[in-house]
Amino acid sequence: ALLLPPLLPVPSRQLRPTVLLLPSELLMTPVPLLPVLLLYVLLPPVLLLSLPPVLQVAADGSLELVLVDRERTLSLLSIANGKASAPRALAKGIDARFTPSIARFNGGLLVAFTKTVDTAMHSFVARVTAAEIDVRDVTPISHGAGAPSCVLGASTPTLVMIDARAGVSPLLEVGFDAKGAAKPALVRTPVSQPYTPPLLSALQLPNADTQVAYTAVGRAAATAVGIVPLRRAEAPRALLPSLGYGPLSFATAVGSRAGLFALESPQSAAASAPRDILVKVLDQIGDGPALTLHATSAKSVSLSKPALAAGMPREFFLLYLDGATWTLAVLDCDA
Repeated sequence: ALLLPPLLPVPSRQLRPTVLLLPSELLMTPVPLLPVLLLYVLLPPVLLLSLPPVLQVAADGSLELVLVDRERTLSLLSIANGKASAPRALAKGIDARFTPSIARFNGGLLVAFTKTVDTAMHSFVARVTAAEIDVRDVTPISHGAGAPSCVLGASTPTLVMIDARAGVSPLLEVGFDAKGAAKPALVRTPVSQPYTPPLLSALQLPNADTQVAYTAVGRAAATAVGIVPLRRAEAPRALLPSLGYGPLSFATAVGSRAGLFALESPQSAAASAPRDILVKVLDQIGDGPALTLHATSAKSVSLSKPALAAGMPREFFLLYLDGATWTLAVLDCDA
């Protein structure tokens, strides 16, 4: 079914969603790009995933998919001209609580993921070219590092991680040279009370600082989503104030002038409260008013698991779970 809701105005921004309902039996996990039907036709039917696929679109229109299966094996699969390649295994036994992150460099892909070393979280990067796969631990000495996030909108590949601790937790930054080799990690902004396990997303806005959004424990131990500049110590601003309890999911995309966030938002402080999805634009001024998406299915009262990706100018794809139905919304936004 294809639904065309009326234009939904947001002060100084406008979002116009076109919603495509997809049957729950079609999708195992959310895919944050439009060609969802193509992907699931081409993926091997026996491939059971424990995390949403992560996608990278090449200049020639081909797709690179990073997959994590139920055995916690990290693999890379390419789709070009309607044909899927055989998966290339990158690593085994990764920490499946954290979705991998990918960035492109001149000559290949960088795939970042988390893995436990002894009892500590470590961040690793697989440097993938047509000829080789080179996996390196980029965790600095005397630190842990988890939830690695490649900076969206960055001109050169940059990775942000968190050394998650019980109190103040520093963010860590790793740059890469033109050949995809990691530079030494730098200790950046400390954040307080990250949620366990933390969810992290970094983005670079045009002519602005790199910003890092993360899940945190807020007032009365409720869960919030905060955002801080990566390279300046400032108190976090609330993208989503603390209200409900338990893990929250959010997604990020970057347009030509601003970022877009889709955040799970509890309707009340009750532990089992239904959730909406809030869509917010973040630019150099700050975050604007939210567009709230509610459950529409007769059998559903809650939305969850948002995924976002930028398409053509002004075009964003939002995928989320409405009860038992994955819903794909195409957003028209001036970000």
